[in-house]
Amino acid sequence: MKKHQENSTYGTTNIPHAALTIFAAAVKKKKFLKTAMTSFALLLAGTFFSGCAATVPLASQAEDINAKSFSPPNKGYAGVYIYRKDSAVGQALRKALHIDGAYIGRTAKGVYFFTQVLPGPHVVSTESEFGDNSVKFYAEAGKNYFFEQYIKMGVFVGGSALQVVPEIIAKADVLRCVRAQQIITPAMQ
Repeated sequence: MKKHQENSTYGTTNIPHAALTIFAAAVKKKKFLKTAMTSFALLLAGTFFSGCAATVPLASQAEDINAKSFSPPNKGYAGVYIYRKDSAVGQALRKALHIDGAYIGRTAKGVYFFTQVLPGPHVVSTESEFGDNSVKFYAEAGKNYFFEQYIKMGVFVGGSALQVVPEIIAKADVLRCVRAQQIITPAMQ
């Protein structure tokens, strides 16, 4: 007897593969409609559950704790926090973030980035379905700025947008997130 090798991720069966196997068997037995509906339901469930765990590289616990103290930035710099809440909407999506065109990383649900920039005009942008969405701001040395990236419905795939968030609300949101590892520091370019 041939042993079935389970294709799994985190201990769950590969549901889309199982749905296609059932569908192929149904076509042979001409129980098409009922089995097609069952296969579609399994395929949909597999797609939903397999995409729920988008991850990004995380910063160290010490870096996370330090950024969550919300201390004033280094002398001559402004602090920038960009976060994405732990929301059910767009869980599987990882969206790129840029400051002044410099790529700093990708977000996932429940993560934030913290970086420091020189005083002056800046642009925070995120990828979306049909181009980037951005927010312009003028940074003053010694201040922290907070931006929320949120996922919105798209025609073909979910997009993302940014909004400025008042400090008191943003601090509470950031405390519920974990710090993502940043690719580069825009101020150091």
